[in-house]
Amino acid sequence: MSDFWRSAARSKVGRAVLDLTPVGDALVGKAEIYARMTRGSDAMHVSGLDSHDCEVFKPFERFSIFPSEEFERLPPQFGPDEDREVYHQGLLERHLRHRAISRPAEVLVIEDAIVEFPSGAVMKNGKFVEEATLSIRQLLKPSLFLPMTRGQVTEVKGDAAMLPIQFWRSYGHWHTDVLPRWEALEATPLPPQVSLLFSDRLSEFHRATLNAANIPPERQRLLKDGRYRVERLWLPTRTMEFSNVHPRNYRWIRDQLTKSLDSSPPKRRIYVSRGDAKVRRILNEDDLFLALKRLGFERIVNTDYDWRGQAQNFRDAEVIVGPHGTNIANSVFCQPGAALLEIFGESVIDGTWSMASQVLGMKYGVVKDDLAGEHSVVEVPKVLRALQEIGVA
Repeated sequence: MSDFWRSAARSKVGRAVLDLTPVGDALVGKAEIYARMTRGSDAMHVSGLDSHDCEVFKPFERFSIFPSEEFERLPPQFGPDEDREVYHQGLLERHLRHRAISRPAEVLVIEDAIVEFPSGAVMKNGKFVEEATLSIRQLLKPSLFLPMTRGQVTEVKGDAAMLPIQFWRSYGHWHTDVLPRWEALEATPLPPQVSLLFSDRLSEFHRATLNAANIPPERQRLLKDGRYRVERLWLPTRTMEFSNVHPRNYRWIRDQLTKSLDSSPPKRRIYVSRGDAKVRRILNEDDLFLALKRLGFERIVNTDYDWRGQAQNFRDAEVIVGPHGTNIANSVFCQPGAALLEIFGESVIDGTWSMASQVLGMKYGVVKDDLAGEHSVVEVPKVLRALQEIGVA
């Protein structure tokens, strides 16, 4: 791969050209990417979850940490009957079953693994390691594939560990999919001097949560964008398919990251705005909040707070209302008995916060909005009726 294409793959215009035009497919070819998948575990077959059929490599060592868990997708507890039905049916159609089984949690020790940042991809023998991905489809994008598979490699001698996932920069995915893998690593005989590899692009919330998880800065090795060959890489596997989060992850986040937060009885009523987002804003939000304000709600925008402030806001809340998205990811910090009302659109049905509420002992409800381009409009009376069902008046 030429320096020109590597540079193009990193630029905004280059990504658009490579991902949205035939140029990228001509350079890479989706068949080639599918052929470049490998895995080091048979856990997916134990769990019965769907996955790409790819060859298996033998890891240097493998540790079985936690067994699989089975759980049920429960419908929302409150909200308009029609909206609850639309949400629940959409969720089942997306995931194909009422009940789901997680993969057993494992940690693989892989010799001569190739790690690429900022994507977080892991490769073995020229193929993507399936256990290090969350959405294999995301690796089909040529702008990601080209830098990950070509270019200079820097050597990392000895042992290193990693909490991998290509969505690590997302606030929500970091909390539910990435950081909880530390629990599995801690359960192995990982030498205490072994560093964890991270991108040097870590944000404030990354650093704050690493600190809350007792992973000190001296244990973190920050790497610049590029490709690295790790002599022995300790890799915790993913335990669920895309858009599913293992219940154990929610419990670990709640138990580990709330230790330093105040846990006084929750009293606040919070509306979480997406006013700072580029898409999926509620266009009639001012009308909605005016009605909510009469019920004692306050409006917050998460980006106005650091990580601790965001987590404490949700820890203090007895009721939370907000549109679907990362803006309500902090609901994992709510106390048992709190209520979450999620405003959703049929195009973004996702069971993440429904399952989080179920696992953490919260009430969960939904209200459907109506699309208005990239944004939406919600019927204010429907939101108020939903809240009345749980005694908010």
